[in-house]
Amino acid sequence: MNITHLLMPLIIGLAVFKVGLAGDESAIGYTSVQEAYDALDSNPSAKLTEYEGWSIFNIKQDNKYILWSFTPEDHSAHPAAIRREVVSKEGEVYISMSALCHAGKWNCDQLIEEFKLINENIKKRMAGS
Repeated sequence: MNITHLLMPLIIGLAVFKVGLAGDESAIGYTSVQEAYDALDSNPSAKLTEYEGWSIFNIKQDNKYILWSFTPEDHSAHPAAIRREVVSKEGEVYISMSALCHAGKWNCDQLIEEFKLINENIKKRMAGS
């Protein structure tokens, strides 16, 4: 799966990860992936993009972007939601990431590793390496 080009506008200076299991409202602010999706789908500020089965919502608020990625049905970690918050501060761009995953631990861990790798690839590209 390659969603790297969807994330290219993000310059990532720092990544912070928080992963929650089903029913843990603190991870992304919702108790389920479906609840998060429904809330974003009804939010007029959230712009939805579909890419290879992924549902990606983008919200711009002041000097930050919030990017939500929802796994496609055929993904091993489905259903899962990844929430990223990108903030610009003093010329640097920082990203925090949290996730809620209803699949097994191993599949959820693999999803997080996949997003970490995407982040690293973006950092390398943006640095020109």
